[in-house]
Amino acid sequence: MPLKGVSLLSEIDEDGEKRARLVWEKAGTILDDPLRVSEIVKKAFEDFKPFAPAIIRAKNHDDKKLTVFPLADWHIGMFSWGRENDGPDWDLSIARNTLVETFAELVDQAPLSYHAVILGLGDLLHADTPKNQTPNSGNVMDVDTRYAKCLPAVCDIITECCEMVRQKHKLVEVAIKAGNHDIASTVGIRSALRMYYRNDSRIEVDDSPSPYYWKRFGTNLIAGTHGDGCKAKDLPLFMANIKSTEWAETKSKHAHTGHLHNEMTFEHGGVKVHQHRAPIPQDAWHHAQGYRSGRSMRAFHYHFDKGARGSSEVEIL
Repeated sequence: MPLKGVSLLSEIDEDGEKRARLVWEKAGTILDDPLRVSEIVKKAFEDFKPFAPAIIRAKNHDDKKLTVFPLADWHIGMFSWGRENDGPDWDLSIARNTLVETFAELVDQAPLSYHAVILGLGDLLHADTPKNQTPNSGNVMDVDTRYAKCLPAVCDIITECCEMVRQKHKLVEVAIKAGNHDIASTVGIRSALRMYYRNDSRIEVDDSPSPYYWKRFGTNLIAGTHGDGCKAKDLPLFMANIKSTEWAETKSKHAHTGHLHNEMTFEHGGVKVHQHRAPIPQDAWHHAQGYRSGRSMRAFHYHFDKGARGSSEVEIL
């Protein structure tokens, strides 16, 4: 093995001369090759596992593209017994797995848009209080478990969705609007998200209490609301009145709504209105009434100068 270096232990003799008393010869390879050093370091970290998950940011984002992810009528906490409702079973744990897996597939299909919006269209939570009744009409609902368990589950699921979108898109806006099932709880959901992302420069949480969402993106004017207030057919005229300046300055106009759980797309007054499906099965009451609709999630894509650029859909069978 080649000589790497020498160490000396010296002493002063009677004549005042320095003499070597002990000599250490250091043998080994001198790592002056940076590639060799990098290989050794790489090998040392092969079995290292970080405590926090790494977020890998996508590259080559198109800053003229926007993707909108509507979250319509997730009704987290709803209970459905398949034998009673001639469909799949549904509870809190099934909901979490199904919603997160479906949303992950939707994000995977999305283009590398620089901008993204997670647009909650209401009724993300099935019951607004421990009474398990709708706030306005007092209808008793089938709920899987306690309200104190359902509310944190909503926050967890939405946060998981935010993290997925954050990994793919550069700037993310989160807007959660209330529905007729979760009027009060939505305030808590928004506050939880705002506090969680308060120091994150890439995620902005819209804390507006308005039941309506508005976004101007170049030549696009995009609106969103639950659908129990202003009806889908009235949204175009409502947009023109509320956002008159943006209305005059944009050419592509779209509105997103939910509430009725079935899909309907129509155009009125130059506005394309999208009423979205819910990703959940029917509960006992809706099944008894004969209501039936498909289940899916969708994402919509917009270009700053060219308007709408299609959508993607993941069905749940």
